[in-house]
Amino acid sequence: MRKSLREHKNNYLLVAFILMVLTGNPILLLLAFFLTGINRGAISNFNNGIINEIATGKAWALNLLHSLFAIGAFISPFIALFFTRNNPNGWIYASLTIAFLCLIELIAYGMMPIPNNSPITKEHKKTDWGFLKNKYFLTACGVLFSYMCAEQAVNGWLVTYFKDSGIMSANLAQSMASLLWLVILFGRLICAYLSNKISKSKLLLMNAFGYLIFFVILLLSRTMTPVIVGIIGVGFFMAGLFPTMLASIGKILKEYPIALSFLLTFTGIGAILMPAIIGAVAESVGIIGGMSVVIIAVVITLALIIYNAIIYRNVNEL
Repeated sequence: MRKSLREHKNNYLLVAFILMVLTGNPILLLLAFFLTGINRGAISNFNNGIINEIATGKAWALNLLHSLFAIGAFISPFIALFFTRNNPNGWIYASLTIAFLCLIELIAYGMMPIPNNSPITKEHKKTDWGFLKNKYFLTACGVLFSYMCAEQAVNGWLVTYFKDSGIMSANLAQSMASLLWLVILFGRLICAYLSNKISKSKLLLMNAFGYLIFFVILLLSRTMTPVIVGIIGVGFFMAGLFPTMLASIGKILKEYPIALSFLLTFTGIGAILMPAIIGAVAESVGIIGGMSVVIIAVVITLALIIYNAIIYRNVNEL
């Protein structure tokens, strides 16, 4: 990876937020959102790739990386609330604050001492699509696709689900979303610790079963206490699935540099599709029916993780 390429991609997000503040032109706003998406993908690709390059297949390293993502996801709603609670135009200052953080990020990336800071040569890396024939990689694709379906559905529809189903008020529902990310943070830190104690396949199985059990509890609950228990359980057990699954194919990702880009693009499709599907179902049968669709993705995640454990059963690297 070349430093100039990293800096160029991180400029996108800075430009995007400045565009959002300075213009109301629909075309320029669409461009800003497009640049935000490009930058989001580039950062995810780079960060996961460089951590895997340094600590190939180490679940603790990727769980720590994704813990920092959880911190940002937990703090950002409070930043927005701080600026907008007494000022309808406060979103401008919130956007400028994020733009400033993007500038700091840009400077930090430019100063990082990257060990692999030169173009990839064919002598050192495979540049073909051979990873698409690898059953471990394909299983991971399936797991992460279904996982992202469920995660983005929960993140996108949880607050609406609580409000429209009458379980809690809008403000309390928003606080539940923050609670979810706080639990995800602790869950990833604990997974980082446990990954040095037990195999990745067992850790994935434990998380997948817990994820399914507490998601069912969350969907069936109509009073405050079991709902909170469900949220805590879902956040805790879903937390380590993505980084641990990514670590399980770390050697493949290092061998085929394009594999990580393919994987993140493929899982991103799931993140786009499921919220839209829930919205369509919710329009027809209500938000409870819409959220019930997510259980299909969670069940598929568990089934593929069970299969993953079977095919890895006799592999010493786990």
